[in-house]
Amino acid sequence: MRSTTVTRTVDAPVESVWSLATDLERWAAVISGIERIEVLEGDGFAEGTRWRETRRMMGREATEEMWVTEVRPGRSYTTEADGPGVRYVTTLTFEPDGPDRSTVGFTFGARPTGRRGEGVPRGRRWRGSAQRAQGGPQGSRRPGDRGRARLTPRPATGRRWSAAPGCRTWSACRGSRSG
Repeated sequence: MRSTTVTRTVDAPVESVWSLATDLERWAAVISGIERIEVLEGDGFAEGTRWRETRRMMGREATEEMWVTEVRPGRSYTTEADGPGVRYVTTLTFEPDGPDRSTVGFTFGARPTGRRGEGVPRGRRWRGSAQRAQGGPQGSRRPGDRGRARLTPRPATGRRWSAAPGCRTWSACRGSRSG
């Protein structure tokens, strides 16, 4: 599973940061981009707690159902969510950095679920287009592509999908359908 980790130092004790980071009801007020939270299962913030989170990303609203899979009180927690053909895994860690400072680590990763008919297309028909869309080997672009790759599904549909180079997931690419 590929992942990205970001750490930040916060001018607050780790207990205060933990309290805010695990208060689902307040997330919409304190985390930019979150528009609303709807708690589905669980009381408080513990393993098994499920919620529906609505965010505004790139001008669009997106809602995902998420759940807590691991909690080490005061130290870390892990949440997961399913997207089209992928499972997202997010871990936050909290470390004291003196009496009034904390270091927060945020690790975000995704792994394919292998469910057919979802996520990034697979197979020979897609291989070259997918490589180009992900900034593949030199010379993989056709003349006239002007820095954009074209992903073309089965000829029977007649639709074309267009994705900017570096587009790594089908869901990130699907908003630019044409044809």
